[in-house]
Amino acid sequence: MGYAQILGRLLVDLDLRAGLVPDAMLAGLCIEHGPFLVMTRTAAIPVLNVVLVAPVTRTIRDIPTELRLGPDEGMPVECAASFDNLRVVPKANLVERACVLDGLRMAEACTAIRAAVDC
Repeated sequence: MGYAQILGRLLVDLDLRAGLVPDAMLAGLCIEHGPFLVMTRTAAIPVLNVVLVAPVTRTIRDIPTELRLGPDEGMPVECAASFDNLRVVPKANLVERACVLDGLRMAEACTAIRAAVDC
């Protein structure tokens, strides 16, 4: 799928909730795309324009501030959500579901985010 086709897709049928790993396309001075783990609490998502996400990268450092993901979770390759690099992104830029984490994996994500913010 080409870049223009990806940018043209709308967030219509994506059931956005915490623990979702959607593909995203962010437009701006620097174009960034790739999966992000949504960390905003599910109840708040409908009233927000932006959500808190952890970028998912193929760089795996095996440190407490990341969560390893892979084919068992529905990701195409081994990767990691990086909680040292949290950011907010517009909901409209989250375009396609990659996977959804279960409660146990979300608890592990919460442990990683606590390590990242040192609380």
